[in-house]
Amino acid sequence: MTLEEALHYIHAVCWKGSIPGLARISALLDKMGHPERMLKFVHVTGTNGKGSTCAMVASVLRQAGYRTGLYTSPYILRFNERMQIDGEMIPDDELCAITEEIKTHLVPELPSTTVDEVHFYGAGCTKEKQPVVERALRANLTITNECEVASDMLGAARGICGHKPGIACILGTGSNSCSYDGKQLVKNVSPLGFILGDEGSGAVLGKLLVGDVLKNQLPKPICDRFFEKFKLTPAEIIDHVYRQPKPNTFLASFVPFLEENLGEPEIYRLVKESFRSFLRRNVMQYDGWQTLPIGFNGSIAKFYKQPLVDALNEEGMHLGRIIQAPMDALVEYHTES
Repeated sequence: MTLEEALHYIHAVCWKGSIPGLARISALLDKMGHPERMLKFVHVTGTNGKGSTCAMVASVLRQAGYRTGLYTSPYILRFNERMQIDGEMIPDDELCAITEEIKTHLVPELPSTTVDEVHFYGAGCTKEKQPVVERALRANLTITNECEVASDMLGAARGICGHKPGIACILGTGSNSCSYDGKQLVKNVSPLGFILGDEGSGAVLGKLLVGDVLKNQLPKPICDRFFEKFKLTPAEIIDHVYRQPKPNTFLASFVPFLEENLGEPEIYRLVKESFRSFLRRNVMQYDGWQTLPIGFNGSIAKFYKQPLVDALNEEGMHLGRIIQAPMDALVEYHTES
């Protein structure tokens, strides 16, 4: 490899096709035996003066008797200026040899930025936003075939139901649901958020718990345990809910207390009745709810399975699949299809 060929290879890198993260550089360093672990570094960042600062630090270290490497970017006259040891630029032949080694033996073994197809599921991926997300994906990945952008609800439905019809539900910090035909959503009842809806969600369960505690609707030992655990006054709770950002997340943070006290009849009833409310106000709006399997995705469904099963039984519904996260099931769905 000539110097011209080496520089052409280095400058031909398309930064537009880069993938954020450390996976590829970590794999490269692993192939090289992790040379960075045998060295000590001074990293200099900022807007102006980085090169001058690095040059001064390198000079001080050399004067102190240390063998000192220096990497700066950009260069002034020659590319070789970017890599120096004890003030000497990397020789042309060494630069060519290292570049050829990386190009020929290391890069081909790294994870590729080229993929056959992408299926992206995200919250808020409406039909209006889907083309924007697809353009961003194609700008950063080389996708040879399909690039599908869809809502997190469709992702949950495919993960829960696979290729069969059913009713899919999300029970996490918020809640959502849909009827599903084995490929696409058929109907979606708006969850309305934790103020008007989101029945059965972590935010609403937390809201019910806090309301019952502050209005003394739970036995005193439970209320005492609540205040002992969270070290919050009623005034502080009200301030968080009505004056601070993300009150839904704040209310959902009380959910672990429900799990810890699920053996208390009052707590069990609170959770179960919230699930029944979710089923009545959402699931019963879908055709076939009496016979279709009703599956769930999310941490609330996973960790409160028993009161959820009881709520389903009391409403005459059939439990489908419960998964905490849909990723593995989605891989299975797209592999089968």
